[in-house]
Formats: sequence, C-alpha cells, structure tokens
Amino acid sequence: MSLLLAVLLATQAAGNTVPGQCTAPASEHVGEPGCYLSAEVDIEAPSGELYWHIYSLSTLIDARVAATHAGQAVAAEAHGKAWLHVMGDTRPGLIHGATIRESIGPIRAPAKGRVRLLESWFPPGMTTRAHSHPRPEVFYVLEGEQCVETRDGIALVAAGEHYILDGGPHLQASPKGRRSLVLLVIPDDTPWMSLESDWSPKEICSGK
Repeated sequence: MSLLLAVLLATQAAGNTVPGQCTAPASEHVGEPGCYLSAEVDIEAPSGELYWHIYSLSTLIDARVAATHAGQAVAAEAHGKAWLHVMGDTRPGLIHGATIRESIGPIRAPAKGRVRLLESWFPPGMTTRAHSHPRPEVFYVLEGEQCVETRDGIALVAAGEHYILDGGPHLQASPKGRRSLVLLVIPDDTPWMSLESDWSPKEICSGK
C-alpha cells in the first residue's frame, strides 16, 4: 500500500481529520501529506489591516537573515523551499536576494495578535471537517487547485492564486490535489480554530 493511499484511508476513517491537524511542526513531517505548522509571529495592526508579502529565497539561512531586517517577519521552510513572510503595508519592500511571489491584502487584523503560517499538502480527495477561525484565513496555492466551501457556495483557487476567507464555517478539499501556504490571523488569547456543529456542507467539492 502506498503512503498516499494509507494516508487517505486513515483520513476517511478518522472523519476527515487531516494529518498534522495544522499543529504538528512542519520540520518533523517533511514530505508528508497533511497540514503542519511552519511558524508563528506576533503582529501589530493599529489600522486594523495588514498585507502578507511572500518572498522566496535560496536558503533558510538567507531567509532568517532577511527576516531580522524586515519588521514583522518570519522565515520558514515549506514544500522544500525557503520562504520569508512579511506582515506589512500595501507595498512589498525590496529585499536583497529575495523574489517576491505574492502580496495579499488587505487582511482584517486585530490591533495586536499573531499569525500562524502553515504548510499544507492535500493529495487528491483529502478534505477537512467543517470548522471556523476567529479571524481571516488566507490561502496561497502553489500547485494544483483548492476548493473551499462556505455557506455562500464554493470557490476554486488555482495555482498562483490566493483566496481570503474572512470568517465563518467552511470546508477545504482538493479533488485534484494541491500544495499551499496558509496564513491564519489570531487575536491574543483566542483559540485559533473551532469545529462547527450547526452547518453541514452541501457539497464536498468532489470532481470540481
């Protein structure tokens, strides 16, 4: 039995519990399907908004050095590459040796809080349980296609695109498989996730 098949069978048996549950350290699960925690960083957003600037660099050491000069920033390794995540204003800064991959915003944010940065790899057919977060969840898809279902319907997010989910219950799926970077905005002293019991998805994005 292949690793991917074993993971999918285990996921189905557990009621759509995604491996890693977005809390296990990504550094301890390199190359494994699921959702893993890459980094966390404290933030301040007096205006109530922030922008997520995503840079790629040659090495994690380079990203860590750059992070020391980039303000609200953190370096992380995800999907076999080194990334620098900067939480700033509307315009991304010029960072030596870094390539800007995407600038996403505005993202609703508390005056003080933190962001969780996740590495997510869903093989074809993997889905989450219905759940919600206290503030926005943002997806930047690197490969494949992501399907997000909310009360309002379904959104498809292709490679190279991003999607800001401002709040409310939702479900994520990947009919064709996908790899993504994910940002969660979390106010201080607030749980980062809760499972929903009053909403049942109408579709599971299968075949979309």
